[in-house]
Formats: sequence, structure tokens, C-alpha cells
Amino acid sequence: MQQMRLNKPLKGLRISYVGTAPVAAEKAQEMAKAEYKRGYQKAREFYERQIAGLRQEAAELQQQVLDGIRREMEQLKEEVNYNMPDIVMAVVRKIWTGLELDEKTLSRMIDEVLDQLSPGENDLEIFLCPADYGRLLNNDAGVSARYPGLKIVEDKALQSGDIALRSRFGHVDARVKTKFRKLCDELKGL
Repeated sequence: MQQMRLNKPLKGLRISYVGTAPVAAEKAQEMAKAEYKRGYQKAREFYERQIAGLRQEAAELQQQVLDGIRREMEQLKEEVNYNMPDIVMAVVRKIWTGLELDEKTLSRMIDEVLDQLSPGENDLEIFLCPADYGRLLNNDAGVSARYPGLKIVEDKALQSGDIALRSRFGHVDARVKTKFRKLCDELKGL
């Protein structure tokens, strides 16, 4: 800032203009338009960055939700795969309960049990529930002829379809419940 010293007091002062040089109206409008465009561009860039940031956050949240759903689905799939054999076996048991076997099916089941032994084994006892025992005695279906040393015994603790076998080497448990449990374990991969 510059100071001025006067020798005499001022009688009057007239200032025509202080500041930058005057600007023509057209030039002022051009400058205003340019500033408007610059402000608009800055605002646009600012909001585009904001939107891009929000999109990124939304994408990350979406990915987290999808990952969570994927993990839950995998866990659910594992649970279903693990529990499905039990459910299927429970349904089969319900259907099986009270089911009466015909002689051919009973004979085939006995053959399956006896096939687990070495050929020519003697002193065999096979245990059947009373209903299966009666059915087998009424219509032998050739079991006695195929296994001459076989003794068929009635066991009230067994249910239809249950077969137990005793030989000099041990005991074979071919009850339906045991078969279901083994099948269920196999389906579960145990």
C-alpha cells in the first residue's frame, strides 16, 4: 500500500473507479458461462466419485451377502446329504413294518445269509420270527434240501424279515434293523 501526503487540506475528492478495469457485458456473460461450466464439471466429477464409491461399497456388501448365502447353502447341503439316508431309512422302516414276506423272498434272504459262510458248513441254526418260521415250514421253498444240516428255530424277539444265524464260528446278524443301519452308514460314507 502506498501513502500520499498532501501539503494542503483537500477541498474535494472524486474517484471515478477503483478496482480492475471494467468488463464488457458480453465478456462478463462468457466468463459467467465458463465459471458455470467449470462449477458444473467439478460438481459432476465429485458426484461421480461419490457414486463410484457407493457402487463399490454396494458391490462389496453384495459379495459378502452372496458369500454368506453360499456358505449357508454348502452347510445346508452337507447337513441334508448327511441326514438324508436317515430320513430315507426311517421311511423305509415305516413301510417295512408289518410287511409280510412271501416264501421266495424269505428263501432268497436266507440264501444271502448262508452265502456269507464257507460251503459245507454243518451245525447251522437259523432264527426267524414266528410268522416267517411258519411260512417257511408250510412251504419250504427248497431251503432244507439246499442246506441239509440247517436247523430252523423260531425266535419271538425277531420281526418279519429278520434273520439270525449261528454256526460254530460265530453269529451272523441279518436283522432288517442291522441291514438298514449298515446301508445308512454306507450312504453317509462312514
